[in-house]
Amino acid sequence: MTDREENAVNQQLGLFTTTSTTIVPAVDEAGRVDRDPDWAHATWRFGPGREIEYRHPVPTSPAPPPLLGGKWHWNPLVPGWHLDYPEPPLSLAPRGETRDRFGSRLLPPPGFIAFDRRRHAGRCPHCRSASGGRWGGPGWHGWSDPRVAAAFAAEEAAGRRCYGLTKIEVSELGLVNPMTHYTRWGAGYCAVCGAISWNDFREPSSAYFRSPTPLDHP
Repeated sequence: MTDREENAVNQQLGLFTTTSTTIVPAVDEAGRVDRDPDWAHATWRFGPGREIEYRHPVPTSPAPPPLLGGKWHWNPLVPGWHLDYPEPPLSLAPRGETRDRFGSRLLPPPGFIAFDRRRHAGRCPHCRSASGGRWGGPGWHGWSDPRVAAAFAAEEAAGRRCYGLTKIEVSELGLVNPMTHYTRWGAGYCAVCGAISWNDFREPSSAYFRSPTPLDHP
């Protein structure tokens, strides 16, 4: 995926800018944060050879319950657990198409419900944390119309970048803007709770999420 694509997707997903922390700093009587002088940055410092040392390099709490397809990792910089999905834990392909007053749009995968990104102000719609959002790679984005997908891939392979206003000729469809075509979709997830966010890229876009699935879910 190109940097341009990733930036566009992150803007569309509106996902979560910082990782949550499980370590609460001490506060003195005046309300100021009481920092340890040996750890001016609270959780890290430069070692003797200017290497990075972490104050909490090993977990200080048990890992959260396992989730379907997910792997929990300890983050020593902002002490806490964060989740990675090596690959999508379920199919993210849209389940079909419909229309509304704005025109054609995709239906999200089964189990996803709509949410208003503006009302959540960048917070996870499931756990409400301002978490470390993640954008998935292969399997986490695409076009439901293979003709648009193939045309986009051909442009990229030829070194012709598709930007927000770029239109390309697509067989049987004519001139199409692949970046905002209604058949384009993308997904990411909350690294704090594992909820998956899914959206289309038409104008105006629609956003959905699905709660994380426990590993022992029937």
